Amino acid sequence: MRQTSVLLCLLYFLVCCAAAQDGSRLRQGFERLDANKDGQLSATELKTVPRLESRLEGADQDNDGLLSFREFAGAIARSMRGQTQPGEAGGTFGAGDRIRTIDVEGQERRYQVHVPPNYTADRKTPVVVAFHGGGGNPQSMIRLSGLNEKADEAGFVVVYPFGSGTDKDKNLTFNAGNVGGYAKRKKIDDVGFTKALLGDLEAVVNVDKERVFATGISNGGMMAYRVASELADRFAAIAPVGGPMGTETCTPSRPVSVIHFHGTADELAPFNGGRGKGTSNVPASMRPEFFSVEHSINCWVEANGCAKEPTVTPMPDTADDGMRVIRKVWGEGKNGSEVVLYEIDGGGHTWPGMEPPVAMLGESTTDISANDLMWDFFQKHARKADSPQSKQKAPENGAMELLRTPDEHFAKLCGYPFEPHYLYVDDPNLPDGNRRIRMHYAVSGPANRPTLLMLHGNPSWSYLFRKVVPLINEAGYRTIMIDYVGHGKSDKPATESDYTYDRHLEWIRQAFKQLDEDPELALKEVVLFGHDYGHPLGARLMAEHYPDRFDGFINGNAGLNRGRWGIAKRHDRWRSFVRSVPKVPIGAVVFRNDARQNMGLPPGTNAEKGGYDAPYPTGDYQASIRAFPEMVPEDATWPEAKANQKAWDFLTSSYDRPYLVIWESMDMPDERNRRDEYISSIPGAFGLEQPQFKTGHYSPEDDPEGVAGAVIRFLNDIYIPNQFDEIRRATFTENLEGFACEGNHCSLDLEKEAVKMKPGSELVLREPIDLSSSEEMKIAFRYLPEGVASGGTLFVDLWSDGDWVNLRKFERGHGPGRGDFNNRSTDYGYIRVEHNPETFSTDARVRFRFVCEDEKAAIFIREVGIYRKTCLHPTGLLNQIINQGRCGQQFSLWPHSDRGRRGSRPSRVDIRRIFGHWEGRVPPRPKRVKP
Repeated sequence: MRQTSVLLCLLYFLVCCAAAQDGSRLRQGFERLDANKDGQLSATELKTVPRLESRLEGADQDNDGLLSFREFAGAIARSMRGQTQPGEAGGTFGAGDRIRTIDVEGQERRYQVHVPPNYTADRKTPVVVAFHGGGGNPQSMIRLSGLNEKADEAGFVVVYPFGSGTDKDKNLTFNAGNVGGYAKRKKIDDVGFTKALLGDLEAVVNVDKERVFATGISNGGMMAYRVASELADRFAAIAPVGGPMGTETCTPSRPVSVIHFHGTADELAPFNGGRGKGTSNVPASMRPEFFSVEHSINCWVEANGCAKEPTVTPMPDTADDGMRVIRKVWGEGKNGSEVVLYEIDGGGHTWPGMEPPVAMLGESTTDISANDLMWDFFQKHARKADSPQSKQKAPENGAMELLRTPDEHFAKLCGYPFEPHYLYVDDPNLPDGNRRIRMHYAVSGPANRPTLLMLHGNPSWSYLFRKVVPLINEAGYRTIMIDYVGHGKSDKPATESDYTYDRHLEWIRQAFKQLDEDPELALKEVVLFGHDYGHPLGARLMAEHYPDRFDGFINGNAGLNRGRWGIAKRHDRWRSFVRSVPKVPIGAVVFRNDARQNMGLPPGTNAEKGGYDAPYPTGDYQASIRAFPEMVPEDATWPEAKANQKAWDFLTSSYDRPYLVIWESMDMPDERNRRDEYISSIPGAFGLEQPQFKTGHYSPEDDPEGVAGAVIRFLNDIYIPNQFDEIRRATFTENLEGFACEGNHCSLDLEKEAVKMKPGSELVLREPIDLSSSEEMKIAFRYLPEGVASGGTLFVDLWSDGDWVNLRKFERGHGPGRGDFNNRSTDYGYIRVEHNPETFSTDARVRFRFVCEDEKAAIFIREVGIYRKTCLHPTGLLNQIINQGRCGQQFSLWPHSDRGRRGSRPSRVDIRRIFGHWEGRVPPRPKRVKP
């Protein structure tokens, strides 16, 4: 007895929980109560669970003494509504049935809603719009179809629109095209009504917009076809029953899958078309001409791009009803769409699986259930946000399946005016030279000028550079932006396994080879800029294919992972994130990262975020975005780690051309300072600007003017004549190398290979430098702060004519003109000074001073470089100098050569200024200080 009571309590709990959570569990509870398995609950059966008595009060709506599942589920839902769902007055629906009235262009229209017992307002729910037949109404559709029971079991919302007629409650029709009675004669806009209905429904039900479907019988089935054609952006799939298309053609804006049920003995909407049998209300002479089922199927097979020939399968003849069912499937459509026909030999104008309400409709098969089959079909065909026009069918030779984002997705890009150009690279699954995959690139700026080749990272595309490129072009340089395969406007192989590190490199190599050999581009001088993954790919491009082709290399915010330290925690989080989400929100990733928020950078606009997301209508287009994080090596044995090591060996030994690191103060992944590793190890890096900006990882987005300025200055140093000469380089490995320590708190630290400076100490260059005939000078140095709190300052001074002039001071923090003493690793200082007669004397010297209140603090100077550029002379390109022959006068090299600086952008450069470009900013004028 105790065991029975426990079981009954568990059954009661199951039923009540099922009402709030899951329709299939509610069905399970019903079936456990149904002891004789007749599909109904008797009073005797209900007595086994007396605690349900109050919940089932009034459930027997037809007073037959028995409860159907629909009556049972409805009563449980009503009893739970006050506990689990907000009422209608609160603005949202709970479980149950209700009628909504809306205004459509001045006409009052209605629809009935059935919300299943398992509905919760915090969960997106599928919706099936069910159009009744001609002469019917929502109640007749409910009885004929049995969709409410299926909705309760499967957990979807059913919506029953009211058609139009002389009586608002009966004999109603829809304007479905060539058939529609009253609605057709009055030219009722039922498509507009359906669109308004969906909008209104979203205000009271949490609708899953990717899973909105339509069905209907007869005139209602025809209406389902019409909304699929004219509202393809709202409906994912349709299931007409006994209703062919009512229009000559179908013109959906995207694929909509179709499952059609039709009896060959249908006398009201004939299978082969023509006039149907008359009824007591409508004689045969007044019945319209129907299109055939074949016409409907052919139209949608073509519209969805499906296979021309169907797969034909006879269905099992499980019921002895004299009817047979044949299934025909036209598959392989765009976006995975298909068209399916269930042809019921001998079937009438009926709903398969349901008993017809009147005999005149003909026979209804029970070999199949239209409700079960259509719901399975709907589950398979949730709406995808776009139709690839996009999807190129893969040949049967193993070629990649390619997606191509429709051009209209790029029609209104915010701030991206660049004309698209395309080239073609190989599908690696096919023989060499197949040129099957389209890659996008954009060229801008003056022709026959030095060119910057720009490679983006992941998950971005060339949209990242849209603000930087115009500034670089205006400074007199040409740019070429490339979208990788799988990104931006380039083709997108549909499978993650299509992408490898080597394949990306090969696609980029093929693309650059075509650009380099293009006679119209006539590329000569080229510098490579790689942001994020563009850096390792660019480094490998140089090391493995073009060791002497590029005049310089710019590393934008990127490492070169050789598997030494495993996976960084930040990258592991990123990798887990892209694995878990159905679609990566790229715009949100770029603009809503912690670095931007910590630094108070403004949020991006919706249009800008939409620009980053534009190439990816659905997650299906993001296979490359998901694949890239998997290519980062976890240890040194990975092939990717070995390839990166070879690239590193090239950069640190064979590569001797200028190398720029654009980093940002908030993008340091760990204490292993890769920025310093690049500067100290790559021969062409030390002595250049190496800016560190107040940005997050996506610095071209966060500070486009700062990035553009650094790039322009880098290009100017490469391509404007008269390079800097190194006049002093000290590494402090064995001695002070031309410097002297002044004060008791300065000494050589051989273990750290640096000069240790305590508060109050100075490090001074012994021998004077003659700068009187120099156009510019630069000072670069690497330094390691230890325990430097706020207020600690490192001063860099220049001796001139018996006095010290402060060039720059470095402090704790991330702001302009301030050092970064926070990361417990070696930093980089850089000062650039243009000619000034007051400071550029014959006996110039350099001094470092450290001031700090904390006596335990220290700064280790690890390396110092001093450089000067001698005066220009009026030859060749230098004929453009406005006032020739004397240093310290104004000159112009080419238009807007000063564009890289913040603030005003003069076309002339005043070389009497002093610049501290350590962070790409203009500091105050120099101040004289006492020796």
